[in-house]
Amino acid sequence: MREVSLKHPEFVELSTEILEHKGTLRFVAHGFSMVPSIRDGDILTVQPADATALTVGDVVLYHTTGGRSVVHRIVGQCRRGHQRVFLVRGDATSGADEQVRAERVLGRVVSIQRGKKIIRLHSREHHSAVFLWDRLLLLSSLFSSLGRSFELSPVWLLRQLQTLKLYRIMA
Repeated sequence: MREVSLKHPEFVELSTEILEHKGTLRFVAHGFSMVPSIRDGDILTVQPADATALTVGDVVLYHTTGGRSVVHRIVGQCRRGHQRVFLVRGDATSGADEQVRAERVLGRVVSIQRGKKIIRLHSREHHSAVFLWDRLLLLSSLFSSLGRSFELSPVWLLRQLQTLKLYRIMA
Protein backbone atom coordinates (compact mmCIF):
# COMPACT_ATOMS: atom_id res chain seq x y z
CA MET A 1 0.00 0.00 0.00
CA ARG A 2 1.30 3.46 -0.90
CA GLU A 3 1.56 6.02 1.89
CA VAL A 4 0.70 9.68 1.27
CA SER A 5 1.72 12.35 3.79
CA LEU A 6 -0.89 14.78 5.14
CA LYS A 7 1.39 17.63 4.05
CA HIS A 8 1.40 16.44 0.46
CA PRO A 9 -1.10 18.17 -1.90
CA GLU A 10 -2.15 14.73 -3.12
CA PHE A 11 -3.60 13.97 0.34
CA VAL A 12 -5.88 17.01 0.11
CA GLU A 13 -7.14 15.84 -3.29
CA LEU A 14 -7.67 12.23 -2.19
CA SER A 15 -9.34 13.09 1.12
CA THR A 16 -11.60 15.67 -0.55
CA GLU A 17 -12.71 13.18 -3.18
CA ILE A 18 -13.34 10.37 -0.67
CA LEU A 19 -15.34 12.55 1.73
CA GLU A 20 -17.32 14.32 -1.02
CA HIS A 21 -18.48 10.89 -2.20
CA LYS A 22 -19.67 10.07 1.37
CA GLY A 23 -16.79 7.69 2.01
CA THR A 24 -14.92 7.17 5.27
CA LEU A 25 -11.26 8.14 5.51
CA ARG A 26 -8.67 6.57 7.86
CA PHE A 27 -5.13 7.87 8.25
CA VAL A 28 -2.27 8.08 10.70
CA ALA A 29 -2.02 11.35 12.62
CA HIS A 30 1.33 13.11 12.76
CA GLY A 31 2.21 16.00 15.02
CA PHE A 32 1.55 17.15 18.55
CA SER A 33 -0.92 20.05 18.26
CA MET A 34 -3.86 17.92 19.48
CA VAL A 35 -2.19 16.22 22.46
CA PRO A 36 -3.60 14.70 24.69
CA SER A 37 -6.74 14.01 22.61
CA ILE A 38 -4.84 12.86 19.52
CA ARG A 39 -1.28 11.60 19.70
CA ASP A 40 1.35 11.20 17.02
CA GLY A 41 0.74 7.77 15.44
CA ASP A 42 -2.98 7.49 16.32
CA ILE A 43 -5.23 6.31 13.50
CA LEU A 44 -8.08 8.74 12.86
CA THR A 45 -11.40 7.91 11.22
CA VAL A 46 -13.04 10.83 9.44
CA GLN A 47 -16.56 10.89 8.04
CA PRO A 48 -18.24 13.53 5.90
CA ALA A 49 -20.06 16.20 7.87
CA ASP A 50 -22.44 18.91 6.79
CA ALA A 51 -21.14 22.25 8.05
CA THR A 52 -24.54 23.04 9.58
CA ALA A 53 -24.24 19.94 11.78
CA LEU A 54 -20.81 20.85 13.18
CA THR A 55 -20.63 22.29 16.69
CA VAL A 56 -18.09 23.63 19.14
CA GLY A 57 -16.02 20.71 20.43
CA ASP A 58 -16.04 18.73 17.18
CA VAL A 59 -12.64 17.71 15.81
CA VAL A 60 -12.49 18.37 12.08
CA LEU A 61 -10.23 17.71 9.11
CA TYR A 62 -9.84 20.81 6.95
CA HIS A 63 -7.46 22.10 4.35
CA THR A 64 -5.65 25.39 4.61
CA THR A 65 -5.26 28.01 1.92
CA GLY A 66 -1.63 26.82 1.68
CA GLY A 67 -2.80 23.35 0.61
CA ARG A 68 -2.13 21.43 3.84
CA SER A 69 -4.52 19.13 5.69
CA VAL A 70 -5.01 19.83 9.39
CA VAL A 71 -7.01 18.24 12.22
CA HIS A 72 -8.05 20.66 14.99
CA ARG A 73 -10.99 21.27 17.30
CA ILE A 74 -13.77 23.78 16.66
CA VAL A 75 -13.69 26.31 19.52
CA GLY A 76 -16.15 28.82 18.10
CA GLN A 77 -18.04 29.92 15.02
CA CYS A 78 -19.27 33.12 13.45
CA ARG A 79 -20.59 34.57 10.21
CA ARG A 80 -18.65 36.75 7.79
CA GLY A 81 -21.35 38.11 5.54
CA HIS A 82 -23.09 35.04 4.15
CA GLN A 83 -20.20 32.70 4.96
CA ARG A 84 -20.00 30.50 8.03
CA VAL A 85 -16.55 30.60 9.63
CA PHE A 86 -15.24 28.17 12.24
CA LEU A 87 -12.63 29.13 14.81
CA VAL A 88 -10.33 26.13 15.25
CA ARG A 89 -7.35 25.43 17.47
CA GLY A 90 -5.19 22.49 18.45
CA ASP A 91 -5.76 21.24 22.00
CA ALA A 92 -2.07 21.72 22.83
CA THR A 93 -1.78 25.20 21.37
CA SER A 94 -2.45 28.39 23.24
CA GLY A 95 -2.11 30.78 20.31
CA ALA A 96 -4.81 32.58 18.42
CA ASP A 97 -7.65 30.62 16.87
CA GLU A 98 -7.47 29.95 13.16
CA GLN A 99 -10.43 31.03 11.03
CA VAL A 100 -11.61 28.36 8.60
CA ARG A 101 -14.43 28.90 6.11
CA ALA A 102 -17.04 26.13 6.21
CA GLU A 103 -16.30 24.98 2.66
CA ARG A 104 -12.71 24.14 3.69
CA VAL A 105 -13.91 21.61 6.28
CA LEU A 106 -13.68 18.14 4.75
CA GLY A 107 -15.14 16.05 7.58
CA ARG A 108 -15.44 15.26 11.26
CA VAL A 109 -13.14 12.91 13.19
CA VAL A 110 -15.43 10.25 14.67
CA SER A 111 -12.90 7.91 16.29
CA ILE A 112 -9.28 7.54 17.28
CA GLN A 113 -7.50 4.20 17.32
CA ARG A 114 -4.60 4.10 19.76
CA GLY A 115 -3.06 0.66 19.62
CA LYS A 116 -5.95 -1.75 20.17
CA LYS A 117 -8.08 0.85 21.93
CA ILE A 118 -10.75 2.76 19.99
CA ILE A 119 -11.92 6.10 21.34
CA ARG A 120 -15.29 7.30 20.04
CA LEU A 121 -15.32 11.08 19.96
CA HIS A 122 -19.00 11.47 20.66
CA SER A 123 -19.11 9.42 23.86
CA ARG A 124 -19.92 10.92 27.26
CA GLU A 125 -16.42 10.13 28.54
CA HIS A 126 -14.80 11.96 25.66
CA HIS A 127 -16.98 15.05 26.13
CA SER A 128 -16.04 15.09 29.83
CA ALA A 129 -12.35 14.88 28.96
CA VAL A 130 -12.69 17.72 26.42
CA PHE A 131 -14.52 19.84 29.00
CA LEU A 132 -11.76 19.19 31.56
CA TRP A 133 -9.00 19.99 29.04
CA ASP A 134 -10.75 23.18 27.94
CA ARG A 135 -10.98 24.36 31.55
CA LEU A 136 -7.33 23.49 32.09
CA LEU A 137 -6.32 25.67 29.14
CA LEU A 138 -8.42 28.51 30.54
CA LEU A 139 -6.74 28.17 33.95
CA SER A 140 -3.36 27.85 32.27
CA SER A 141 -3.76 31.14 30.43
CA LEU A 142 -4.94 32.78 33.66
CA PHE A 143 -1.91 31.49 35.54
CA SER A 144 0.35 32.57 32.67
CA SER A 145 -0.87 36.13 33.01
CA LEU A 146 -0.57 35.99 36.80
CA GLY A 147 2.52 33.77 36.79
CA ARG A 148 5.02 36.54 37.33
CA SER A 149 3.35 37.48 40.62
CA PHE A 150 2.81 33.97 41.95
CA GLU A 151 5.77 32.15 40.35
CA LEU A 152 3.34 29.59 38.85
CA SER A 153 3.52 28.29 35.33
CA PRO A 154 1.16 26.36 33.06
CA VAL A 155 3.72 23.54 32.92
CA TRP A 156 3.68 23.25 36.72
CA LEU A 157 -0.13 23.24 36.69
CA LEU A 158 -0.24 20.54 34.02
CA ARG A 159 2.22 18.37 35.94
CA GLN A 160 0.10 18.67 39.07
CA LEU A 161 -3.03 17.77 37.14
CA GLN A 162 -1.33 14.74 35.57
CA THR A 163 -0.73 13.26 39.01
CA LEU A 164 -4.50 12.97 39.55
CA LYS A 165 -6.05 9.57 38.86
CA LEU A 166 -9.10 11.17 37.18
CA TYR A 167 -6.83 12.94 34.68
CA ARG A 168 -5.00 9.71 33.79
CA ILE A 169 -8.29 7.86 33.31
CA MET A 170 -9.78 10.57 31.09
CA ALA A 171 -6.60 11.14 29.08
